[in-house]
Amino acid sequence: MPDSVSTPPATPEEYTTEPARSPPALPRLQTTASTPTTTTTFSWTSTSPVSPRVAQSPPLPQQSTGNTHVKSKTLRHRLSRVFSKVVNPTTNAQTILSHTMPSLPPSPPPLPTTPFAPTTPPPPPSLDLPTSFLTPTPFPTTCSPATLAPRLAAYLRTMRHKRTLSLVSRAFHAYAQPVLYADVWIHRAAQARALAGTLSGMRDDKHEGNGSENLNLGRFIRRLHIETPALERCDMTDLRAVLAYAPGLEVFSDYRSVRRNLTHPGPGFTFTRDTTGELLGALARGGALRRVSWTSYDDPMLVGLSRGLVGSIGERLEYLELNFVSTASVASSSVSALPHFKPPTASSSSSSLSLNQRVCSASASTSAPALSLSLPSLRTLKVALDNATFAVLSTWDLPALRNLSVLSADFSYAGEGFTTFFSVHGKGLRQLELGHSSAHIEEFWLTAPPTPVAQHGVNGSGRLNLNLAEWCPHLEEFVCSADAAWDWQHPDWIAPHLLLPAHPSVVLIGIRGVDARMYDDYARGNVNVNHNPGAGANGNANAGEEEEEDAFFGLRAQVESLLRREAFPRLKYVRDLSEGSDELRRGRVGLRGSYASSAAFAPPPPPSSAALAFAGGMGMGISQLQKKKLGKKAKREWERERRERGRVVGFWEGVLGRCREEGVWLEDWRGWNVTSGSLRRVRMGLAGGEV
Repeated sequence: MPDSVSTPPATPEEYTTEPARSPPALPRLQTTASTPTTTTTFSWTSTSPVSPRVAQSPPLPQQSTGNTHVKSKTLRHRLSRVFSKVVNPTTNAQTILSHTMPSLPPSPPPLPTTPFAPTTPPPPPSLDLPTSFLTPTPFPTTCSPATLAPRLAAYLRTMRHKRTLSLVSRAFHAYAQPVLYADVWIHRAAQARALAGTLSGMRDDKHEGNGSENLNLGRFIRRLHIETPALERCDMTDLRAVLAYAPGLEVFSDYRSVRRNLTHPGPGFTFTRDTTGELLGALARGGALRRVSWTSYDDPMLVGLSRGLVGSIGERLEYLELNFVSTASVASSSVSALPHFKPPTASSSSSSLSLNQRVCSASASTSAPALSLSLPSLRTLKVALDNATFAVLSTWDLPALRNLSVLSADFSYAGEGFTTFFSVHGKGLRQLELGHSSAHIEEFWLTAPPTPVAQHGVNGSGRLNLNLAEWCPHLEEFVCSADAAWDWQHPDWIAPHLLLPAHPSVVLIGIRGVDARMYDDYARGNVNVNHNPGAGANGNANAGEEEEEDAFFGLRAQVESLLRREAFPRLKYVRDLSEGSDELRRGRVGLRGSYASSAAFAPPPPPSSAALAFAGGMGMGISQLQKKKLGKKAKREWERERRERGRVVGFWEGVLGRCREEGVWLEDWRGWNVTSGSLRRVRMGLAGGEV
């Protein structure tokens, strides 16, 4: 008998492809029993020689009757019992592949439930981080009129993108609602009215049983920014309705955008305002508020704000910005209601300061219990108030205050309220921003010197000796403006601010308004050149260029004065906080954009295409000589523009060189380093004719 050949069971495809032939005798199946968990092995033993093809697959059974049919039935019965003990071939194949193929990487995580947040611009910085005045804040934010329009346009573009995502399908609409309502910027009074109507209508539908529990879209509002034109202020009723339906509100900003009553209060008017209390009560209802930009309307003593912040809203508040808005009639009637106060006369040169001092003394004697306030979590305070309100703020308990921005409305930095505030809260400050520059304060002192105050720190001339270095010993970051001028007491250098000429622990100094200062200096230099047109004819052909070169001398002296080691021994960073200055430094805009709109400096515009077409139709075509003149004029204008941009680059190259000599880093408004390589690339682009 030949050797037995062990082959697996044949598949049906192999039976069909085998050519017809006389089948051999049926093989005998030999099985080996094993445990139930072990695969049974079997072999085919043939009684006659077979071809290699037949050896690989068993032959077809013979279709006959009699004993052969019984044998085939017995074989099928045996095979059924054998295959019932064989492991599932699918599982067996998976086991084989798992041992032979390398392991595949894990599948990616599923998409989030709300896939719209990654597709939209990032929200404002996290509220868990300390707020710094050096960090660029995205919209919506308070900003100067020059930058308000671009930020509003960017916000509107983002909202259009979010709205497009929400209109894809019903599922997208449901998922996009939290992103669509997260940041709300109201810049028209009609928008506040429409939002209040939408939220109140949905709430009414839910109460009537027509809506679902998740129909209130106000629960998605996290930031509410209200900044409208003067003639488009919002109604207090609409704002209260919006706040009532926004329990998760975290940021509330009002920038002089709430409409007040048209009638003025009578003589018996008190500072406690019902509208202020109602609005603050609506803000405190949700319990999640952490940032407030508040405008105080006809409340210089902040009585309504103090009473509104008492409680849970004051305990969690981390950022507070205060603005003051009042009218002369309301202020006079309000102050006249205070005891021990006499209105100053118009002829008094010190009326402003004496008014503030008397209001401070009156508030200290009458409203001290109502003005006392504790804000244990407040880290950042930004105020744009008068000297009287500084005295009120000095009575507040602010243990966590670290960042302070002061933009005084009446130049009373040397007032009693300012002095009291810094003597109380100055020790904990790490970052300080002072708005008005040395030139404005010096002009105020020279034109209207204040009367001497009987307190410690007054010199013989009646001027208060302010020493912020002693009041703020732990100060590390200082922000000033770029419009500082020469101080007649220190003609050799320009201090960053008259109140802070030096500090031993300041590490970073930020400068605001560098672009406005450069525009003004360059325009002033061009005025001098235009008023002296004969300078070149009198023998000094480069007089105009020298005037333009010296236009930035004052700004350069101010920046270089910051690098004096005897004034700021620990200084390491000087940061330009102006976005427009960064555009100038990169050569993207020119200096003539600030005053080109003026008729005195604007060049005559070239004829438009419509005018040229009209002239051609009337037979008044421009001659080749005129076209050549226009081409030469445009070329001269471009050459002048390129020299101006190159002059700006040269200014920053000089400043960067001085910073390197003193070991100080020069940074832009983002906090990125200004390098010589970037300035060199800008100069090469200007030399190559690229804009």
